[in-house]
Formats: sequence, C-alpha cells, structure tokens
Amino acid sequence: MKTRRGLFGQTTLALCGIMLVLGGATRADKTTKNWPQPDWAVSTPEADGLSSVKLEKLKTLFQDKKTQAALVIRHGKIVAEWYWDGKNQNTRFQAFSVTKSIASTGIGLLVKDKKLKLEQPAYDFIPEWKDDDRKTITLRHLITMSSGLANKDGGIIMQKEQMPKSIALPLDKKPGTIWNYNNGASNTLSQVIFAASGKEMNDFLTERLYKPLGITNFVMDKSEDKTLAYMGLNISARELAKIGYLFLNGGKWKNKELLPKGWVTEATNTSQDLNKDYGYLWWVRTKNADVKLPKDSYNAVGFGGQFLSVFPSQDIIVIRLTSIIQGNSSNVDGDTFARVVLEALEPTAK
Repeated sequence: MKTRRGLFGQTTLALCGIMLVLGGATRADKTTKNWPQPDWAVSTPEADGLSSVKLEKLKTLFQDKKTQAALVIRHGKIVAEWYWDGKNQNTRFQAFSVTKSIASTGIGLLVKDKKLKLEQPAYDFIPEWKDDDRKTITLRHLITMSSGLANKDGGIIMQKEQMPKSIALPLDKKPGTIWNYNNGASNTLSQVIFAASGKEMNDFLTERLYKPLGITNFVMDKSEDKTLAYMGLNISARELAKIGYLFLNGGKWKNKELLPKGWVTEATNTSQDLNKDYGYLWWVRTKNADVKLPKDSYNAVGFGGQFLSVFPSQDIIVIRLTSIIQGNSSNVDGDTFARVVLEALEPTAK
C-alpha cells in the first residue's frame, strides 16, 4: 500500500521510475511471498502459468512408473499433487541417495560456520586417514565423488558397522584422478559433520536445516547410532520440497541466509572435470548436450527413481517418490519427465 499511495503523489519522472522497478521484478520477488510455513500454499496450474491438460501427461508418466507421491510447485505454491496406493501428504518415503545432497548441504552449513574448508584434508576430521596414503583426500574430493577410495558398496550397504567400514576403505586411485560413485566414501561425511560440529549429523541438520525450514515429518536412519549420509532420509513429499525451495532461493529462507553466499551455485554446477554431470553430490545439467533442458536445473536422485528436481529459471520444483522398487518398470528418467514439465509451461510463462 505504501508504494501505491506514493504513485499518486509523485511527479511523472518518479512514476516512471517506480513502474520500471515494478516491471523488473525478479523471480525471487514472487517466491518470497509464498514461504511454506506452516505449509505450502495451493494454487492451480493455470493461475501460475502451467497447463493442467499438459500436466496430465506428467501424471500419467508417473502413474505408469508406479510413483506413489508427486508434486509440482511453481512460484512457491503447489499446482499439482498426486498420491497413489493409499499414500498421502504425510507419508514418509525412503529417499535413498537424495540423502547425499542433504549431507553435502550440511557441509555447506559448516563452511558458513567457518568450521571447515573444502580444500582441508579430510584427516582433520577422520584421523584414521592421517598416516597413510588417504592423507591427500580433501573434503572437496568427498563431496564430488573423486576421493579415489575403493568402492566396496556390497560390504557396506545395509550391513552392520557401516561407519567403521566406510572409514576403513582403502585408497584405490590417486584423489582427484577418477570419478567413482561411492556410497561408503559419501557415508564418511557423517563423521566429518560430527567431528566439525560436535553433534551427530541428524541432530546438527535438525537444528541448522530442518527446523529453520519447518521440516518435522522426517527420520534419518542410523547404523550403530551413527547417522547415515549416503542414504537413510525418510521424508514426506511436501517436506522434501522445502529443501528444493531453499536451493531455489539461493540458500536463503525468508530473510535469512542459511547457506554461504555462492554455495548453491557451486553445489549445483559441474564441480570437476571427471564427470560433467555432477556437482556437490547433486546431479547437474551445466554441460548437458540437450538444448531443451535448462542448464541451471539440477536433481537430487535416489535409488528407485526418487527425485527432488529444481528448475530455477522456471521457478519450478518437482518431487517424485515411491516405495515400489521394481527395476525399469518403476524407475523414471529425470530428463524425460523434465521435458514433460517444461512442455506444460504456457508460452507467456516461459
């Protein structure tokens, strides 16, 4: 109201200036009006520049792939929400490796606290590595899958003593010379967060990430009281979307900067030359050859086709979750459904 009253009492020059400001409103100006606390606002596709008819194609694609929960959010409002098999907005799903993206976010929080630096040797937090060839592994190597640690997932996943087994992984290749998707190496981030913060990873993330975002419907799995960092986040679709919204807004929540300035950009762009599609435990499209897919879009991806997908330029978040794991019949391709989402954008909204 203050701006409107000012319009009528100013000169033509001031009026033009105000109109230019209003006309140049950014995506962030729109989204900051719709923070999901206590819960998400609900809208319609057409009200926020999407075609409900074309979104039906996305619904069908998800349904055919045994999806159990899906959300499409635009301008901070839910414009499509679907559940199957008796699931609902309160159902928690095992997000599997989406957890890795959350763990790397925990590292970002500690960077902001000045408790660690990415170029720091990992042995500062994992002393078992200090006196052998693993001493050259840095935290950056761990969050970019380039540590060179041997991949022995079969001896770690779903086993007892997962943290000791993860820390005991031997070096296979020189750090920074090979990209290797390694669950055990990622799991050591839980120890890093504990050593740097003095708090178990679950407790640290609850205090610094989940609570500020109003996330309460979640559980993080543990092995012998150590929070898993490579999988284990059990969370509802609406709650998971809040993580996406934090990243969509550059690491800011309302008026508070939760993540270090520039962290989101670094985390969701190509982080090394070994795998152009990988950031800081996020799958990215920075150098994707498909010109139809936005270069600034990115995904947190979990086993069985769990997806947290963010499209910053389009101000869109998509969540896809399921507890049905049946190979290709239940898995979804992120690029495929991304194209369907983008096709649903009305011409004037792109």
